[in-house]
Amino acid sequence: MKKGLLSLLAVALTLVGCQNYDDQFADLNTKIANLQTSIAGLATVGADVAALKATVGGLATAAQTDALSSGLATAQADLDAIETALASVASASDLTAVKTQLSSVESDVKELLAANAVINQSITINSLPTLQYAESLVSTDPTDPNVIVNGNIVVTLSDTFLNTAGVDLARISAVTDKIATVLGTTSGGQLAVSGTYSTSTSPGALSFANLTFVDTDLNLTGTKFPTMDKLTTVTGSVTATVAGDVKLNNLAVTGSIQVGTGATSVDLTGSTATSIYTAGSSAGVLVLNSATTIDVGTALVTSLAANVATTINLGNTGSDNDLSVTASSVTTQIDIAAKKIDNLTIASVSSPTIINIKSATEIDDASVSGAGQLWLDAMTSLGTATISADIMNVPAWATNAGATTLSTVLDLQAAALSQTNSLTLTLAKTVKLKSTSGNVTVGGKSLVAPAIENLTISAQSKSASLSIDGDYDTLKVLVLDGAAADGDLDVNQLNGVEVVAGAAALTDITVGGKLSKFIVTSPAATLKNITTAGEIRLVSISGATGLENATIGHDHVEGMLGAEFTFNNNDKITALNADNLAEVRALNIVGNAKLAAISFNSITDPDGVAASLKVSVTDNALTADMVAATAATETKPAVPAAITNSSGLFDLKTYLGSFVASTALGTTSFELEIDVVNYKATASSDASTKTNTAAFAADNAAGNVTAGDDISTLEELALLGS
Repeated sequence: MKKGLLSLLAVALTLVGCQNYDDQFADLNTKIANLQTSIAGLATVGADVAALKATVGGLATAAQTDALSSGLATAQADLDAIETALASVASASDLTAVKTQLSSVESDVKELLAANAVINQSITINSLPTLQYAESLVSTDPTDPNVIVNGNIVVTLSDTFLNTAGVDLARISAVTDKIATVLGTTSGGQLAVSGTYSTSTSPGALSFANLTFVDTDLNLTGTKFPTMDKLTTVTGSVTATVAGDVKLNNLAVTGSIQVGTGATSVDLTGSTATSIYTAGSSAGVLVLNSATTIDVGTALVTSLAANVATTINLGNTGSDNDLSVTASSVTTQIDIAAKKIDNLTIASVSSPTIINIKSATEIDDASVSGAGQLWLDAMTSLGTATISADIMNVPAWATNAGATTLSTVLDLQAAALSQTNSLTLTLAKTVKLKSTSGNVTVGGKSLVAPAIENLTISAQSKSASLSIDGDYDTLKVLVLDGAAADGDLDVNQLNGVEVVAGAAALTDITVGGKLSKFIVTSPAATLKNITTAGEIRLVSISGATGLENATIGHDHVEGMLGAEFTFNNNDKITALNADNLAEVRALNIVGNAKLAAISFNSITDPDGVAASLKVSVTDNALTADMVAATAATETKPAVPAAITNSSGLFDLKTYLGSFVASTALGTTSFELEIDVVNYKATASSDASTKTNTAAFAADNAAGNVTAGDDISTLEELALLGS
């Protein structure tokens, strides 16, 4: 018999009975098995095949549908063929082939009967007589097929019913376990289980072990939720107001799901429904203050009260909805699958609670109190928000569209966030942002971080400057890179950093990227290390009395006016290297008590025609060797003074000479002071230590070009050697 029998799923008008063909199949198979060792008794097997043919023939006579009759006729024909084959068996292999054919027919007949096992009436079970009648309709023999009920199923349980002699949940379940499909009636259709009873005298639960499809409403209002683990589809609505555990996994519900407020757990994992609510509430509103675990599948929830729930899973992936969750200190995890939330409120949770909202890209407004962790993996925009969470994961957060307060987060890694509205970080010690806003007023900043210790800004906005002052008196480490502007950079590149004394704990500053300015003025003595990199137009570091290391690695900003560099009164620095710096219009290195060496080996004039150039290198600790000028004699020409080993001042000779020589309109002033001069009157005389002023005064031979306190003329500049 071909497997085409599987397509014969006709709906009969009456229940088709099942004769005891299974016993006949079993008996026949046994005899065939015996024949595999001895090809004897073929006549007996032939008789059994004949008997089986009679059984199938009887079923065909009782059949009420063309499809069933056709299927049984095919089975009869296959049995005729088996009977013919059996008559010609001559070996064990022949008999094995017969056995295989017979097994196939047996399987197909069972499937055909299962497909046509339909009860065309409703079934009510609420007493012993109604149970007995249901048993007459539905065979509970495990070998008999499961049935389709073309009507309602109504089971009402009570102590009176369950305490009747011979009645228990197992007996009732033997009937309900055979129900595969409930079609319901045209009006008032339902599969219903209701009634109250003592679970101590009637332990266990009613079972619908093979129920897969309910083409009507499903109403479960009894004492205990029945087991329906195979149920996949309800085309109506579901009412599950059992005061206990509610479990409907992987269920597709066309209508809504109503859950009772007394549910002790709700498990709708993998289930779908248009809406969900608790009794007495509107759609989307759940009051489940007795449920210890809650999973609503993908149904939309807008409000949830869950005072004792340890885990909550809200699987709706929709957008533009409000969501309010009131949980408790016992809640360990809340999972929310929404793509976008208009107004989010999560209340009454505590530090153990982990909140996962990993798919939402936008949350318009939010209030979250007391969470341990808040995971917002995909969120790019957050509106007005007050959030209390010890740990926040916001790798994609780009915009705070409203005032934001994060009151308990200790470490905020928001590398994509360009802060535009106020951001208050009450307890945060470590913060990473993309950019801050441009408000720099002391006491009026939009970035408020009274406990901050480490601040990293990865791409400070082209138009915003950050002031590190008394508002950040706990800050220890600042790392800031500027973002590049476009167009006219002198107009558009306006970002910068300013550091003053109020930043009382600051120890380290690193700046880079592209900045208009970096200014440090009389910072706290705690500041030990400064590093510059990237391109910065103006750098000024002055009065840093505690500064021990200055790593100057930045260059000018290509496309802007020439660079300006000031390094004044930083008394612990002994050497200053700025070998990347080019196109400099202003250079000031003044008053650094221990500065004994400088290096500017890449320094050049600004491109184009600069309006002016000013250089002042004075009052440091630079040294040089000098041999005084020698006047001409009758036999020897004059020899000008020579200044060598000049502690890096020689790097400035070409830079200054080129500017003066090439600039017709520009004005130039420069002063290069040698703070300690090892002076020799002649090349062979002993050296003596002098000030720059004293050395130039001693260089008084006829024709000398030195005068005053420092090197400030082209003629004096020409005396510098390497």
